[in-house]
Amino acid sequence: AALETAEAVVLGSGVLADEAARALRRSGFGNVESRPIDAAPPPDAFVVVAPDRSEVKELDALAHRRLDGAGPWLQLLPFDGRRVVVGPLFVPGTTGCRRCFVMRRAACSGYEEDFDVVEAAPLRAVAPSAVATAAAALGAVVALRWSTTHDPSLPGSFYALEVGTILTLSHHRLLRVPRCTSCGPPARAVPSPWHQAAAS
Repeated sequence: AALETAEAVVLGSGVLADEAARALRRSGFGNVESRPIDAAPPPDAFVVVAPDRSEVKELDALAHRRLDGAGPWLQLLPFDGRRVVVGPLFVPGTTGCRRCFVMRRAACSGYEEDFDVVEAAPLRAVAPSAVATAAAALGAVVALRWSTTHDPSLPGSFYALEVGTILTLSHHRLLRVPRCTSCGPPARAVPSPWHQAAAS
């Protein structure tokens, strides 16, 4: 019953966005729309952002717009030659934001000082169609669980589907970065409930 009236919007273009829209429809969402990366989705829709390689640079502006009064959104990053990242499920005011996500990735990269330079380089890898389908299906599972039960384990969670000699799927959790200038100040967000326990 919840799915019959559920609305989902996929922002972005390319094979991953197409696969995400198809997976959401097959999951039973009552209405699924595909829109350009810079479009404004309906306020009550579940938003999946699946940028093409050329659209990744639009993510920061989109994430900033969704910090003020917008609903949850799920990030599907394009294949970078090694992996596809599904998530996090960002919940403004509850989880870390995309800036937190980027800062955490930079800190764990091993090349933090050059991270921005590397990230700005155009992606040339093309995702195998089966990998795009698998990543989109995983995103649809997250959307389904959030839209029907608001599964409390989902906010801040993300997955990395790695395509190597052995195909692997790993789960990770985004913690808010206290120094984040987008969601860090107390006036903009509530501290993550697990932050103190994780830090001690």
